[in-house]
Amino acid sequence: MGKGEEGAEREEPHKEEIMTGMTTVVDAHSWAQQTFGAAQLGDHRRSKRVVQVAEQMARDPAASLPRQLGGNWGELKAAYRLLHEPDVSHEALSQPHWQQTREWAKRQEEPVLLVHDETELDYGYDPAVTGLGPIGNGSHQGLFVHSVLAVLPQASGERVLGLVYQEPWVRESAPRSKAGKKQSSKQRARRERESAHWPHAIKEVGRPPEGRRWVHVGDRYADMSTFLLAGLSTGCDVLVRADQNRRLQVSPEEEETTQQLDHLIDRMKSWSAQGAREQEVASEHERRARTARLCISWGQVQIQPTDLHGRSNKQAPVLTLWAIHVWEPEPPLRREAQRERVRSEKHGAARKRQERGEQQAHPPQENERIEP
Repeated sequence: MGKGEEGAEREEPHKEEIMTGMTTVVDAHSWAQQTFGAAQLGDHRRSKRVVQVAEQMARDPAASLPRQLGGNWGELKAAYRLLHEPDVSHEALSQPHWQQTREWAKRQEEPVLLVHDETELDYGYDPAVTGLGPIGNGSHQGLFVHSVLAVLPQASGERVLGLVYQEPWVRESAPRSKAGKKQSSKQRARRERESAHWPHAIKEVGRPPEGRRWVHVGDRYADMSTFLLAGLSTGCDVLVRADQNRRLQVSPEEEETTQQLDHLIDRMKSWSAQGAREQEVASEHERRARTARLCISWGQVQIQPTDLHGRSNKQAPVLTLWAIHVWEPEPPLRREAQRERVRSEKHGAARKRQERGEQQAHPPQENERIEP
C-alpha cells in the first residue's frame, strides 16, 4: 500500500460521526473543540494546542501518540511539553466535559443514574518510574481512577451522557517506623481513608436542580455510612448493593412482629415475595445464556450510621431507607448453568509428541507417504 492510500485510509475516521451525550458531532475537530475548547490552562495557546492534539487522537484512538501525530517529531515533542506543564492537569483538562455533562443532566426530566466505580491502571513494575503506588497484591504499581458516569436508564437500553466527575489517586504504602514496626490502631485511625474518595465525589458533583432526580449508584464497596449520608445531604437518592448486615433500629411495636430479626440482610431474607419477573441472562465465559425467574420484595428500615470502626455513630441521624431484596428462588445447578467444555487442540511440543505416539501406534503401510 502506498503512502497516499494509507493517508486516505487514516482520514476516514475524520468523516465519521462522533456521539457525545446529547449531540452528534460530525467531525473530530468539532468534538475536540466542544470537549476541550473551554479548558483553562493558564495560556490560550495551550488550549489551542490541546484541541489540535485531541483532534488528531480522535481520528485514530487506538494508535500510539507518535502515530496519532503522523510521525512528526516536532508535533510529538510539543505535545509532550504541553502535557508536562503544571497547569495542564487531569482536572483542568476534564472540567469542561464534566460541566457540560452536568448541564445535560440538569435538563433531564427523567431520573439520571450517577454510577460510581474505580479502575486500576497497571503500569507493571519499573523502579525508575515515580509517582505511582502499589496495586493488586502489591507486586505491580500504578494508580486508581474513581469515575462517576451519568446514565439515562431507558427501556431500549441505557444512554450515556458522559462523566460528571473523575479523580485519579495513588495508594500509599503502609508507613512504618524506623525500626520497621507497623502503625498502631490510633495512628491508622488518623490517616485519610481510601474510601473517602467515594463521598468526596458526591460532593464534587453537587446538588440537582429543583424537581430533578439524581441517583448515585455504587457496588458493595459503596455500602458505607459516609457514602449514604453524602448522597442524601446533597438532595440525591442513593442505590447501593448491601454488603454489611447492619443492625436496625427496631421500635417496641416491631419487636413482636419481626421475631428479633434486627439485622438488615436477615430481615430482607425473611420477607415474602411481592412480585416476580423473568430476566434474560446473557452468555458469558463458561456461563450459558438462560432465562432467570426473579422474585422481589421491599420494605422500609431504619439504620443507625456507624463510624470508621463499625461502631454506632450516635451523633449522626438515623437513616430511614428502603431495602430491596431480589433473588432467584430456583437457581440452576452449577453443571447445568455452565457450557460444555470443548477441548482445545494441542500445540507445540505436546502436539508433536501426540503425533509421534499416533504414528507408533499405527505405523504407515508400504508406499504410504508420511506427512512431515
